[in-house]
Amino acid sequence: MVDSFDPKAVQQGNMVRDELRQNPSTFATDSGVVQASTNRPLEKSNKPRMAGEVGGRILELMDSKARKQTDNWMKMFNTSNQGAEFNQAKMGPVDERKKEGAES
Repeated sequence: MVDSFDPKAVQQGNMVRDELRQNPSTFATDSGVVQASTNRPLEKSNKPRMAGEVGGRILELMDSKARKQTDNWMKMFNTSNQGAEFNQAKMGPVDERKKEGAES
């Protein structure tokens, strides 16, 4: 059986395969040196961690004045047209077949 592969294509394929196998030790480096970014000094910004992005808001709501303001805003929003649409969307789509079955 005679192979019909071009020897230059085989050599090129072997070179590409060898290049793909390499794992360079200079990945994500500049001239072989890792560039560490110093965004903030950790010793000065060691605030207590909150529960996700809302942890700070929860602490604010422990204050009775902030809680009352939020409750008033929620009441006003729930009585608005946008609030009614939001609450309807939150409840999910209305299934007309269930609605008709409940009436009969």
